[in-house]
Amino acid sequence: MESYAEFGGMKAAPHERHEIILKTPYTPAIKFGMYVDKFYRSEDGSRGYAAFIRDIQKNMSARQTLLHLGDNIREAMSRGEDPIRATEEHYEREAAAARKAA
Repeated sequence: MESYAEFGGMKAAPHERHEIILKTPYTPAIKFGMYVDKFYRSEDGSRGYAAFIRDIQKNMSARQTLLHLGDNIREAMSRGEDPIRATEEHYEREAAAARKAA
């Protein structure tokens, strides 16, 4: 759950986004957060990283919520989306912007 600290920090403090991307040793955690933020859709229709965290708490189960994320990913893939590529491209855009701003 390093994504909670790293990606959650980026969402909570957008003014620190570039600093977090440039300095974190937890790049996979940030990418996971981006992945979830783009592709997670809760059963109640809410979307994104915040909905994912709420569902973990509501379900009292990270496993159940991750399985639901898997369903969301399969749906995205059936629509022709490539979730991994989309996430990698998003991360690279964010990292380039962070390097440029530094």
